[in-house]
Amino acid sequence: MNQADPARLASDLADAFVLFHEAIGVRRGLSAGDHRALSVIERCGPLAASELARQTGLTAGAVTGLVNRLVEGGHVRREPCPTDGRRVLISVAGAPGDPVLADAVATLERASSSLVDAFDEHQRAAVVGWITAMTERLHAQARRLAR
Repeated sequence: MNQADPARLASDLADAFVLFHEAIGVRRGLSAGDHRALSVIERCGPLAASELARQTGLTAGAVTGLVNRLVEGGHVRREPCPTDGRRVLISVAGAPGDPVLADAVATLERASSSLVDAFDEHQRAAVVGWITAMTERLHAQARRLAR
């Protein structure tokens, strides 16, 4: 890989993330996309379907299918909103975690921390800046493509 090629670097990083999440998803019986949506629910939930659609860039119909699959798989549940009985919230079902997955995620988190710790303050700021900007660009393109 030519490390001087930012587009290639970004593409390789995106591919690595997708492959990692695909591997986790397969282990959980999910596609990479369904696993990423479940991660959003785990991190930000409970969520209304409209909020999940906003966070994932999916249409309302796609979110309905996604949530149906996650409910059928026992990963999430629908529950009434405590402050608005007309709304339904999607929350994690609380199924016991897979120790192999927990170890894989913890190992990756430790490796990420050690990488960041090796950088000085200016390098960390540059890395954070690049990741933040690239994340914003990816979200913008995903929204554009979803139209």
